[in-house]
Amino acid sequence: MGADCNLRGPIPDSLARLPKLQNLDLTNNRLTGSIPPSFTRFTSIVQIELYNNSLTGALPQGFSNLTTLRPFDASVNDLIGTIPDELCGLDLESLNLFENRIQGSLPESIASSPNLYELKLFNNQMNRTLPARLGLNSPLMRLDVSYNGFSGGIPPNLSAKGLLDDLILIHNSFSGNIPEHLEKCRSLGRVRLRNNRLSGPLPDDMWGLPGMYLLELDGNSLTGQISRKVSSAFNLSLLLMSRN
Repeated sequence: MGADCNLRGPIPDSLARLPKLQNLDLTNNRLTGSIPPSFTRFTSIVQIELYNNSLTGALPQGFSNLTTLRPFDASVNDLIGTIPDELCGLDLESLNLFENRIQGSLPESIASSPNLYELKLFNNQMNRTLPARLGLNSPLMRLDVSYNGFSGGIPPNLSAKGLLDDLILIHNSFSGNIPEHLEKCRSLGRVRLRNNRLSGPLPDDMWGLPGMYLLELDGNSLTGQISRKVSSAFNLSLLLMSRN
């Protein structure tokens, strides 16, 4: 309901009084003001889509009440503050908050979701490290946290399920080695790691990924040799390795 309707003004609190509402889609409007705290009192909500509006303020507290919520998207707004731990503690399938002004760290609880396949937080002001267990318990397919201030190592379990097809971490301060187990992800198409502080050798088996068509490693401190297995990456159309 409500997508692409040229809606303006604040979101009314009264929406939360709809006991059977499952899908709230307000994308591509001109809504202003904050996300109502009453949103955390939805009783049947499964999906909340607030993409591309002019919403401000912080994400409300109390998301632990929304036990049926699966996708949550409030991207392309002007949200501030941090991501509530209660939101990340839900059994989310998709969490998209890109292109806001969100700060702070990504709560560790996001790594416990058994259903999370998509996490997009790019173009924010987030920092600290990503949860070390991210990807260990989730069927993670798409991860994009580019243009933030994340640091520390790339979580070693991102490829634990072997389903990753998009890994985009550009313009952060990630350090350490590239995880060695990316070769499990046979459908991995884009690996974008440029402009970080990564070091060490390139994982030898990474070159054998048949689906990889874009590999950006420039602007790091990587060392070593390019493996002969590069010839196995027959779909590779862009390879950037300068400034290493």
